[in-house]
Amino acid sequence: MSVAKLNEDQSKAYDAIMGVVRRKESRVFFVDGPRGTRKTFLYRAILSTVRRNSGITITTATYGVAATMLPGGRTAHSRFKLPFTPATTSTCDISKNDKLADLLLQATVIMWDEATMAHRYSVEAFNTIVRAITDNKKPFGGKIIIMRGDFLQVLPVVPKASRGKMVDSCLTR
Repeated sequence: MSVAKLNEDQSKAYDAIMGVVRRKESRVFFVDGPRGTRKTFLYRAILSTVRRNSGITITTATYGVAATMLPGGRTAHSRFKLPFTPATTSTCDISKNDKLADLLLQATVIMWDEATMAHRYSVEAFNTIVRAITDNKKPFGGKIIIMRGDFLQVLPVVPKASRGKMVDSCLTR
């Protein structure tokens, strides 16, 4: 993936994210933008650079179609063992001595595409488990997290929910 082909906005995001990766800092990024702004191109450039430098990336998406658009992508539900019906008390089914826990510990960057469509309790459950696995109270256990989405798209699916419950399920809450 050629970093030279990034547009000005993509280059700024790429430089900010890769600076944090190089300094091994803890940070949560959110890449927001409407359809057609080449967010996937930016994601691929970051993945390519991190992997080329022997870093480990975990690439997920809220929905399967989005997961297939990214190298090594899987749904967040399958990768992080998220519950299908999230609640305030939801957790991920990952134990500290699990291979997945080891992968999370070793990960340089964790990407979650279409995060705006995920139920906020799923994101909170993931945050909780990564903090527990890393023994780090920082957001997402001090890992570099890159979320992406478009807040103008579809809200998370909450069957038979009122408008208030649907809004409450959004990541922005």
